[in-house]
Amino acid sequence: MANNFVIEPYKQDGDISCFLERIEEYFEANDTIDEKKKCSILLISLQEDVYRIIKNMCHPKVPKELSYKELQEKLKLRFEKRVSFFRKRIEFDRMFQQEGEKVAEWYSRAVHQVARGRQAKPSNSKQSTHKQAKKPEKETGERLKCIHCGKPNHNFSKCKYKSYKCKNCEKTGHLAVVCKSKAQTHSVDTKEEEVSNNSIDIFTIQQNVAYVNYVSPISIQGYIENKQVQMELDTGAAISCLPERIYLSKFSHIKLQHSNIELKTYNGQILKPVGEINCKIKLNDSEVKCKIMVVKNGCKILFGRDLIQKFKLDISKLLSVNCVQSTEEKLQSILKEYDTLFKNELGIIKGEEVTLELIDKDVKPIFHKPKPVPHAFKDQVEAELTRLEKEGVISKAETSQWGTPLVPVLKENNKIRLCANYKVTVNKHIKDVNHPLPRIEDIFTALQGGTSFSKLDLRNAYNHLCLSKETSELLAWSTPKGIYRVNRLPYGTKPASSIFQNKLEKVLLGAKGVVNFIDDVIVTGSNDEEHLENLKEVLRRFKEKNSKFYWTKECQKSFDNIKKDIISDNVLIHYTRDLPLRLVMK
Repeated sequence: MANNFVIEPYKQDGDISCFLERIEEYFEANDTIDEKKKCSILLISLQEDVYRIIKNMCHPKVPKELSYKELQEKLKLRFEKRVSFFRKRIEFDRMFQQEGEKVAEWYSRAVHQVARGRQAKPSNSKQSTHKQAKKPEKETGERLKCIHCGKPNHNFSKCKYKSYKCKNCEKTGHLAVVCKSKAQTHSVDTKEEEVSNNSIDIFTIQQNVAYVNYVSPISIQGYIENKQVQMELDTGAAISCLPERIYLSKFSHIKLQHSNIELKTYNGQILKPVGEINCKIKLNDSEVKCKIMVVKNGCKILFGRDLIQKFKLDISKLLSVNCVQSTEEKLQSILKEYDTLFKNELGIIKGEEVTLELIDKDVKPIFHKPKPVPHAFKDQVEAELTRLEKEGVISKAETSQWGTPLVPVLKENNKIRLCANYKVTVNKHIKDVNHPLPRIEDIFTALQGGTSFSKLDLRNAYNHLCLSKETSELLAWSTPKGIYRVNRLPYGTKPASSIFQNKLEKVLLGAKGVVNFIDDVIVTGSNDEEHLENLKEVLRRFKEKNSKFYWTKECQKSFDNIKKDIISDNVLIHYTRDLPLRLVMK
């Protein structure tokens, strides 16, 4: 009976997780163990449009060459529905008790929507909710304070100190009393005690950002017990210190030992450390064993004079010792590495030739005479045609059965973009390409968790795709300067946006924190470091697809060596049968 079971073909709008679970049950019911057989059954259980999408994702391989597990991953990657955390939070916040709904029923409905411990509002109206929100204020006596001046009992949006300049951080919008950029210090909980012989100086100077000669702290990246950490170089600290919170989160496996040492601050206060740990610290290629004091309420790991001495660091060269690059410096480094992508040149996505098919191959070709161009735009249109011909987007033709008139479009920068009016010629006769454009919800979900964003806009996006010879003749232009064959995908064809979206998604497939809407590519990450790594991966893929030949020093050296060998006596000697042949290899 098991052999009579039938799996309903998977559709695009179906639940992929449920489908994969059902097909696993099918394999178990039919005792299917062979991996190849599983792949075949899985592929024939997909509708044609779903199979076409998987086939495109597997390019240049074909789906049957992949393992069963790889096919599952491809299906999940493309069809697994993503849930927006922000949308669920909004739905949860709007879960008011309905009219006639019992509290127990409302509570049961709200339990399933709980998000990050936020409490719902069991009330029949927004008005009663606001009344409930005011009760704690009356009971506790706490009042909201203005972010501009720190005082209550006035309209915060019209606060007169909104335009004042802070004396602390010199920013406009608040007073110094509520400034969040107060002086930072390496202070910890202190206790006034008599200074003993065991006291060790741990001097620090307050870092007031309003100070005119303020210098940013020097950060060093190293490893403590093989865990990467960022330490602040402090020549005023006689001994290195580790905040207790960092110890508990990263190094709690190291035994905390008791310490009789006391630490003395710049103003003479005595600090009692929580304890000390013995650990290995690695900086560049050097590794040492040392003791680090664990202090309470610290904010950064201090790289003190004890470690400077153990690593034998030269004070005069400390600025160049593995200093952490700023985000701006890292970004400039990446842009310099991939500067060829930002040149004012037209690129090409290699290996992605586009062919447009006619619905009826026997359709009669349509040729329209060129439309007259307004005299004000005539010179610009001719200049643009010359530029496109020079870049290889179009090429002159003697004759063509198809001919589409041009429509010049004036852009925001007062330049001309040439579009063809394919509505009157081929658009109604070519097959459409069904590839969905991402919805705004999909874009927000893909970028969820991002803290900063980069936007890349491809120059003359559609023109990055080459056309086949037949399609080039099909999309020919009829212009006042004559007939032109179109060598790159032009603007105005019916399936252009879907084709370009599909091709660019294949280029970016698997890249993290990246989403594209036609020619606009957005990159993000959970922090600056991840953001830049994702951006670098995107640029690497574009460079790989748009690779060019660059003449480097190595190329010149090889050229000179080959030239030298060619004009040498061993090569230019007259051929003689009696002499042996010798192959020269470099």
